[in-house]
Amino acid sequence: MKKIIIGILCVVIGGVFLEQSSLAQESKKPARSFKQLTQDFREAKDKKGKRDALQRLSKSEPTSEEEIDQSIELIKSSDKEVSYSAGLSLGNVSDKKLVPKLILELKNKDFNVRMCTIQGVAKIKDKRAVPALIKSLDDDNTNIPYYASLALGNIGDERAIPELIARIDKKDGVAIGLSMFGVSALRPIMKELDRVFFRVSDQKMNRLIQTIGLIKDPNAIEDLKKLLKHKSPSIRQEAIQALGNMGNYSFFDDALKDNDAHVRLAAIEASRKIKDERVILMLINIVKEDSQEECKWLAMDVLSEKESPLILPLLEKMSDNDSDVLKRAAKKALRMYKSNKKK
Repeated sequence: MKKIIIGILCVVIGGVFLEQSSLAQESKKPARSFKQLTQDFREAKDKKGKRDALQRLSKSEPTSEEEIDQSIELIKSSDKEVSYSAGLSLGNVSDKKLVPKLILELKNKDFNVRMCTIQGVAKIKDKRAVPALIKSLDDDNTNIPYYASLALGNIGDERAIPELIARIDKKDGVAIGLSMFGVSALRPIMKELDRVFFRVSDQKMNRLIQTIGLIKDPNAIEDLKKLLKHKSPSIRQEAIQALGNMGNYSFFDDALKDNDAHVRLAAIEASRKIKDERVILMLINIVKEDSQEECKWLAMDVLSEKESPLILPLLEKMSDNDSDVLKRAAKKALRMYKSNKKK
């Protein structure tokens, strides 16, 4: 019996050794070029072979203009898996000598090629691509301006800041790209905010405020607090969210008394992060006194995450409320509160 067991162990150990030896030999093989991997894909005889070739291709890097052209040809494929893998490879380009070629492809008629090229130039962070990326902000395809703004933010050339500000209310994602410039974008943003105060649609001001919140510079806090007195509820709401995102809650007292329910809701939501007994008392008062059911149930939801001996009796009482909406909200908050207490 012992001999049989020893024999089995020898076979297993031998198999492991052979597998490791095979892997070691494989790792010693020189890496195949993008051109060779493309050829492997074209010559693969079955689906598994093609899938394996595509996986290797997606991790490779085109290192010449010819290989970039080969990648672009595959990106245009009607096969989504082929197009996706080739797109990943184009995003792997790291040689700055190929930047002029990539800039040229930012004008390619194929949307997928333009998008993958943007990812490539964003990775290289070459400022030569900035003018072309700025033009991409006006692309007819809705996704291209978003990726272009992120690429500009990643490159960090301040020439792009006024261009991004000018389009912030017209193109989605611009606020995120603009926020990537950090403090260097703050002064131009504040200057634009002063210029457009009461003059433009709420959307532009809201997105400027949103960007300030993403930058999280404490020097902007006082300016944001001034916006809490703006006549537009949506702007007051955005200012509250920006302040909350920056970790500042000095707005809370006044915001909870705002005449607009949406502004109060924004303040209630922001209060999730505040660890202060006084805030709990104010949330309890909202549950008891606010005129809007939506404000009441959101306040109960926030209270379920906090700790105070005053919360449990309140939620139990609200569980018998005449309003079905508030009754369901209270029971849910009560379950959450008890569950959180057990943790």
